[in-house]
Amino acid sequence: MKKYYMIALILALNVACCLWNDLHGYEFSGKADYERNVDETYPIAEGVPIEVLHSMGNLTITVWEKREVALKARIEVEGDDAEKFGSRIRIDATGEGKLFRIETVFPDGEWKDISYGVRLDLVIPADHHLKAENSFGSITATGPQAGIDVDASCGSLEIEGVRGAMKLAASFGQVSVRNSSGETVIKGNSGSVEVDNLFGGNLDISNNFGQVKVKDIAGDLTVRCGSGKISAKNVAGSVRSGGSFGKQDFENIGGSLEVSGENSPVEAEKIGGPAEIETTFGSVTLKGAGGGATLALCNGTARVSGIRGDVDIKNEFGSTDVKEVSGNCRIRTCNGGVDVEAIKGNLDVENAFGSVNAAGVGGSISAETSNGNIKASGLSYSSGEKGKGNGFTLESTFGLIEIALPDPPSFKLTASTTFGSIKSDFDLGHINKGMSSQKAKCVLGKGLAEIKLTTSNGGIKIKKD
Repeated sequence: MKKYYMIALILALNVACCLWNDLHGYEFSGKADYERNVDETYPIAEGVPIEVLHSMGNLTITVWEKREVALKARIEVEGDDAEKFGSRIRIDATGEGKLFRIETVFPDGEWKDISYGVRLDLVIPADHHLKAENSFGSITATGPQAGIDVDASCGSLEIEGVRGAMKLAASFGQVSVRNSSGETVIKGNSGSVEVDNLFGGNLDISNNFGQVKVKDIAGDLTVRCGSGKISAKNVAGSVRSGGSFGKQDFENIGGSLEVSGENSPVEAEKIGGPAEIETTFGSVTLKGAGGGATLALCNGTARVSGIRGDVDIKNEFGSTDVKEVSGNCRIRTCNGGVDVEAIKGNLDVENAFGSVNAAGVGGSISAETSNGNIKASGLSYSSGEKGKGNGFTLESTFGLIEIALPDPPSFKLTASTTFGSIKSDFDLGHINKGMSSQKAKCVLGKGLAEIKLTTSNGGIKIKKD
């Protein structure tokens, strides 16, 4: 209940913000009842931080090599008291002490039927740290080289060519960062966040009600997003991601990948390190991971391939498809089929209300299911270690067991079925047939592999592969 209340509150604030812009925002036309331009230049001491407090109009910041701050502003007011109101708007610039501060100041009191705006353009020395706040207007900053700390309320942020640590915040407006470098923290709300080419430093993003799109990041990425899509491509470091009510998409991640989701499908490709993914009400597709994979999902399909290392999957109410694993594979699932192919190590499967199909498993198999068939083929009697055989234990309730084995045979067999028959392409010798059950026990060849097949309400078939 609390979650839906918060969603309604955010939407209400969004509407309120839009209404405020309609009532008090201003489109600069050059035909206002009151107009004024401000054009000033101020000297500034080396290394002094710069702080800008602005509202009711866009703020643009660029840099130059001069040890000066250049300020240009356009003030426009419309209404019966336009001149009285507009003449009292001030842009104060003070450079005393250890801070250079610029502030836009509006008249106090109640003013009726007034529409106004102040557009502010600043040019600052590149090597000064910048802190800027703006409400009901965007912030555009290009080129600062000593880091920035900026906050836009009901406005967008556009950042490019910045060096140094960045702290960025925006509400009801998008955030865009391009071609920059430095430890970066972004907090967004009700707007998209896009970062392209952060060629130095780590990136930390939190956002609500808007998508996050990241590309070409030199460090690690941490992202949290509610009610929006997450997309990350070409991240040199590791990625930690948490999202809800939006797809999460990752490609070409150099380090590890750790994902949590709620109502969030996940797609990941070309992961350099291990991948750990947990989500609900969404499918997971993972293609390529360099350090193994761990998946936990509910109400979604799991598709995994090209994993170097071990795979561990827990899936509820969805099918599971695993291919090309260099290590072992462990699967726990219910209400969905399991298809496994090309596993170099051992396979361990427990399934409820679903079938199990395994092809090309290099090691041992332990497969158990209820209400489903089990099929296994492409097997080897030996794990590769001298004198050590594999083991195949297949057990089903209400299902058929079918296993294909290499010829010539080399296994010890124990097979048992209730309400079904045992059929084999190999000569098993005597099969004990009861009223409603059949059993077989034998040793063929050198008896290298140990095979145990058990089912009820289904038959057993042993084929030559």
